[in-house]
Amino acid sequence: MRSGGKANRNLSGNNDMASLVLRDVSRKFRSTTAVRSVSLEIPSGEFFAILGPSGSGKTTLLRIIAGFERPDAGTIVMDGENITPLPPQRRGIGMVFQNYALFPHLSVFENVAFPLRARRVANAEIRERVGSALDGVQLRRKESAAVTALSGGEQQRVAIARALIIRPVLLLFDEPLSSLDISLRVQMREEIRSLQQRLRITSIYVTHDQGEAMALADRIGVMRDGQIEQQGTPQVLYEKPATPFIASFVGGATLVPGTYDSVGKIFRNGTFVLHDESSQTTCPSGPATLAVRPDAVRISGMGQSQLEGALVSIEYRGYIVAFRVRIGDIELSCVASGSHHLPEPGSRISFDLDPGACTLFGMEVR
Repeated sequence: MRSGGKANRNLSGNNDMASLVLRDVSRKFRSTTAVRSVSLEIPSGEFFAILGPSGSGKTTLLRIIAGFERPDAGTIVMDGENITPLPPQRRGIGMVFQNYALFPHLSVFENVAFPLRARRVANAEIRERVGSALDGVQLRRKESAAVTALSGGEQQRVAIARALIIRPVLLLFDEPLSSLDISLRVQMREEIRSLQQRLRITSIYVTHDQGEAMALADRIGVMRDGQIEQQGTPQVLYEKPATPFIASFVGGATLVPGTYDSVGKIFRNGTFVLHDESSQTTCPSGPATLAVRPDAVRISGMGQSQLEGALVSIEYRGYIVAFRVRIGDIELSCVASGSHHLPEPGSRISFDLDPGACTLFGMEVR
């Protein structure tokens, strides 16, 4: 069992980072298994994101790590010591909640100071540490303001400063940007990443936003039905998805059911045929699923596929154009550079599919 001493030392100034290992962690609520035999290894100083749709178990897993939920099975090991039985206050973990959990009747200073006052830290040390924490999130000049007078981004910074004030060895984020508008979310995620890089504190970030996870994390674990379906760098998850779900959820791929001929290296859907003579796939002949990433479509029409379809819709987004193409009963989501000038929706267009931006799975979509 991990003793409380090491966690308590972090509250008084030890800035060591923690490694974290989860071994076969499970949690069940009545007839629902929220977390199912999850095993993870997060090295010291890493920014790790837990990504998944609503109901996948990601927040429950974070709460288990924090100590707010007890696992029914499995162990949580920090720096080689079992912290599974420890309460939250003895784990040396800071947490930033989705709703910030700030006290509206307290000033910025007192919100950040609250964890230290609860631990009976001397006033002089509180003043020094709160000032330092507010400097770190660029809010020293607003220490006397009421938190209700702050913007959403400033409230987020107060929540981060309060989480950091205990000098945690591990920092947890539970969808902290979900209530902010798009431009502020982008700004705040850049600030969070910059802060984590500067402090080199081990961090775990829960989100349902693929772009957010890929922008922030060194590695991502994608959850589905209480399990980690795949973990890896953003590039690996995008370019080498292990399952159709990962290809669709992370890469935005369209999943096309069909059959594969491993001898001729041909995928057939009935609507179109894709030849990939250079493919290194080990997919056997039989039923298959082709995951077509949005960037797989080449509008030039100069490749080997020579497909034709109806342009369904166009969205101009500045530097890119998002559009949808229907081929028979299949509708592909596509992107191209903003310099492409597409015809009106309803027009026919010719295009090719880049086999390198497609992934073949020897299975049907579930």
